[in-house]
Amino acid sequence: MYQEEEYHTIRIEIFSSPETRDDEVRFIADGIDLIGRHWSEMMGLSPDDVLIEPCRLRGAATPLSVTIARCGCGIKSCASVEVNIQRSQDHVVWECAEYTDTGQPAKLYFPASTYDAEVERALRSRTL
Repeated sequence: MYQEEEYHTIRIEIFSSPETRDDEVRFIADGIDLIGRHWSEMMGLSPDDVLIEPCRLRGAATPLSVTIARCGCGIKSCASVEVNIQRSQDHVVWECAEYTDTGQPAKLYFPASTYDAEVERALRSRTL
């Protein structure tokens, strides 16, 4: 059984990570850091790994497997979190079959228009 959560807003933020001497991308939904909430042992990917074209965060009608987090040590090959991102006209859904910190797999829902606008904003800000 999935833990299902519906969010109204999403923000893609880039934070400095002094421990790994690089930056990490974090996903903030309704003020909640999704990586911190669901996968507290993990950290965000480098912007060079996720905020690139073609951007898999956009999702598709058929689920796309997208890595959104890496091991807290900073090495993606050590451990990572993958979600299947699928979109419809109204929603974008992140489905993670792996267990989260709550002990259940998760499905996270976002309004498509808000989600799309934020992905495009984050991509544009990387090219400025």
